[in-house]
Amino acid sequence: MGKMRQCRWSEALNQTDFGYIVGISRSQVSRYERGVIPVPVDVQEKIDCAMEILKTEKVMEVEVDG
Repeated sequence: MGKMRQCRWSEALNQTDFGYIVGISRSQVSRYERGVIPVPVDVQEKIDCAMEILKTEKVMEVEVDG
């Protein structure tokens, strides 16, 4: 399984929501996940940034709701 799909599934996001967060369309998410086209470096950087923000939010929720 590709890194993009793993990231998306780890956050329980569908392709549309994941694409919105990263700034790409659902169809682009699908093409990247299927390996139809390679993930450009700038998109990978956006994904990494978005995943870091989502992880930070989860940690903050746990600390507040704890």
